[in-house]
Amino acid sequence: MFSRIYKYNHELNSYDLIKFIAIIAMIIDHIGFFFIIENTDYWRAIGRLAAPLFFFIVGYVSKYHIRFNILFYGILITLVHIDLGYPFLLNILIVIVCIKWLLDRWQPSQANTLTLVLIFISLYFLYFWTREWIEYGLLGFAYAICGHLVATQTKPIFTSFCIAATLFTQFFERILFNDNLHIAFIISSVAILLYLIMALFRYQVFTVHNPIIKNTVLIFSRYSLEIYFWHLFIFTLIFLLFFN
Repeated sequence: MFSRIYKYNHELNSYDLIKFIAIIAMIIDHIGFFFIIENTDYWRAIGRLAAPLFFFIVGYVSKYHIRFNILFYGILITLVHIDLGYPFLLNILIVIVCIKWLLDRWQPSQANTLTLVLIFISLYFLYFWTREWIEYGLLGFAYAICGHLVATQTKPIFTSFCIAATLFTQFFERILFNDNLHIAFIISSVAILLYLIMALFRYQVFTVHNPIIKNTVLIFSRYSLEIYFWHLFIFTLIFLLFFN
């Protein structure tokens, strides 16, 4: 049933840990979105951890093979979103497919600094225009490029600055213009934590002797796509049946 758990490695690695954190944050975010009526902002603030980590890992991992089911799930979720009456919003899975396609053909580590600066600035400006119809706008590309640069250890000081600038672009409105100081503090903490994770991230293998902890993290990590799709499907169904 869970044949993919040990397909890549029998031990936990730092990829698995990051994906596990991202999935837990994502589920917390969606619990807040679907089921929490009061103080939902607290749940959703914690959920801001998820997408940047997913994008970053996509860029960090050098394998950019596109699995058809990622595109299928992304298109299906986008269409269901529209059918439920929400405005058009391109699902994050389709964005990830586009990122993989791009990085399979272009290596940011081989670009000169000026080119990268112009690309990042363009992505930041386009984010404010595209975020209404693409999940997280074009910042997903910025996070993925940062992940690639961290993996190749290219221009480390420049890369650290780009990580900080990307996080600032995503979060500054929620921090500076938030009337709730508690939420602003949580989001600030999330942004700082994300910066530390991304800037300091390195591939490592961990020996975990507790099989329950080990297998739980591995299942969450190596079945992250299925968990994303099916938890969203189940949450949406429960919401429509009991909360709408």
